[in-house]
Amino acid sequence: IVDSTALERSLYLTTQLLELDVKVIVALNMADVLENKGIKIDTNKLEELLGVKVLKISALKGTGIKELVKEIGIINKFSTSKIYDANIENAIDKAIRTLPRSISHKRFIAIKLFENDERFKALNNVNIKTLVDELSKKYDTDLEEIIATERYKFIEGVKQKTFKKFKREKNVSDKLDKIFLNKLLAFPLFVA
Repeated sequence: IVDSTALERSLYLTTQLLELDVKVIVALNMADVLENKGIKIDTNKLEELLGVKVLKISALKGTGIKELVKEIGIINKFSTSKIYDANIENAIDKAIRTLPRSISHKRFIAIKLFENDERFKALNNVNIKTLVDELSKKYDTDLEEIIATERYKFIEGVKQKTFKKFKREKNVSDKLDKIFLNKLLAFPLFVA
């Protein structure tokens, strides 16, 4: 479940889940709140960019929940989104080929090895160490930093391609707020 009002933060975790090569469904919670602020998320484009099913829900209002439950039961093929630049993606593919066949979630593990995650240290090998050294030299920085930067670049691109601003008409509540919350009128109206 992704908080639509904090999409960048939510998509960072989503990109990590996508690396597990498992079925992921993105449920956009509070999309209605964004629409009230004049921002609409293009769910079709978001599906295309992430390679997974995207549904709008509102946990507060209970909308979209039935569709989400129905979608969970459907077996879909998942696709791996390419979120890193070509050099890193090629290195990930090479690293995957060096991991033992019996291991699941190879893409996730390869990336964790690139990030020098201690929990996966036992799976590291000479080929992966060489790839890490080559990429670190090429980018002239720590690979963990490069991976994080690439994720954020991908997320920013997704946001730019899927967020659509529109002019919404002000309702009565908006008009009253403008009067009662005005810095010059609010106090005299409160006192009166």
